[in-house]
Amino acid sequence: MPAKSRSKALVQRPAVGFAPRIYYFHPLIAGTLDAWPQHLRRVQQMGFDSVLVAPLFAPGASGDLFLAADHENAHPAIAASATVDQIVSAIAEVCAKHDLRLYIDVVIGRLAPEAKHVASAPNWFRAVTPSAQRVDPRGTLAEPDTAYGRFDEPSVAPQLADWWIERLRRLTAAGAVGFGCRDPHLVPAQVWRQVTDAVRDRFSDCRFLAWTPG
Repeated sequence: MPAKSRSKALVQRPAVGFAPRIYYFHPLIAGTLDAWPQHLRRVQQMGFDSVLVAPLFAPGASGDLFLAADHENAHPAIAASATVDQIVSAIAEVCAKHDLRLYIDVVIGRLAPEAKHVASAPNWFRAVTPSAQRVDPRGTLAEPDTAYGRFDEPSVAPQLADWWIERLRRLTAAGAVGFGCRDPHLVPAQVWRQVTDAVRDRFSDCRFLAWTPG
């Protein structure tokens, strides 16, 4: 695709008041990137205009897509050696060819304990390890082998927010039109406002969709 037309295709954003018809897309079921066009063609034929893709980051040792270990590189099952930004750009281009908009799931509140970001800024996270202690059913269950962002610490929360702002801006620049926000309860409302406002300040039509089951 010529550079000019490709750029135009990737910046097609939802209009104000637009209610997307979203198909949830599991990247590991789709397989490597060269198999995605046939799946996206089927999504379009079913009448959807948007796809929401589970996290594309390389996961930790558990293999859990929602516990990322590397926010720069893509899941190796999707591409053996590619950055997430490169993969998002490629997926967005394929989506545009099928008149689909690309949304991506992100988990801001927790990471894999062996994540590169946890190693580089350990004071930003609180690790939870398996425990034999009795669990209080009235409380929120913390998942073991997980690193939670210390958003309750006034000195840490702004730094974590700034890091996510920069990461989400790059994903949006690569072609994502919005994000599915998983486990929003793990992040204070004021931090969500800071992150979403900052991303929208650069990309005014970017959308944030909260996952709030129950």
